[in-house]
Amino acid sequence: MCSIIGSYSKDKIEELAKLNKYRGEHSHSLFVICPETYDILFQHKGLGSLNLHEREIPSGYIIAHQQAPTSENRDGTIHPAVWRSDYLWHNGIIKKDCVNKLQEIHKTEETWDTKLILWNLTKLHFPLANVDGSFSCLWKSRNNIFLFRNEISPMFMDDDFNISSTKFKNGTAIPANIMWDFNIKDKQFVAGKNFITVNNPYWGVM
Repeated sequence: MCSIIGSYSKDKIEELAKLNKYRGEHSHSLFVICPETYDILFQHKGLGSLNLHEREIPSGYIIAHQQAPTSENRDGTIHPAVWRSDYLWHNGIIKKDCVNKLQEIHKTEETWDTKLILWNLTKLHFPLANVDGSFSCLWKSRNNIFLFRNEISPMFMDDDFNISSTKFKNGTAIPANIMWDFNIKDKQFVAGKNFITVNNPYWGVM
């Protein structure tokens, strides 16, 4: 498991980080994005627990990721995955046979599922229909941020644009199978393209 959290408030990030601590502490990352320009104002990746008091953090929209690696356990797989000007934070795991298929599609030996999803989004222009597994993701692509999940992976959000992989007070699950435009400048959450969950083992289970 991993967790993705986001907020304009450092105090809220600290609260949500504690709430999501059980989802993994092998490594972490902390990014701050300017709501006006979408420029990255601050970025840090490290091993161990997230500590917000180790360094000065500028104002902006804060994104943190706490990780328990599901594919590889190495520094190079600390989220987000980066390719050119795109960044992807991922919570979930992609099935081994799907990883193999994506490796064939992208003609690569890359095994990190998060990087493979990012290539699918950027090189193939969105298709998630060939991604089999669980995923909830935050995707920064130039001056846009998108938030999405399939039916298996959790992601919660409240009216203040706080997000969390674990349910929190006033947070509700974002609708699955939709690529949501996550506008941190105007606090608008707009539905975009639809996709399908390839295989949901929990479908129909009460």
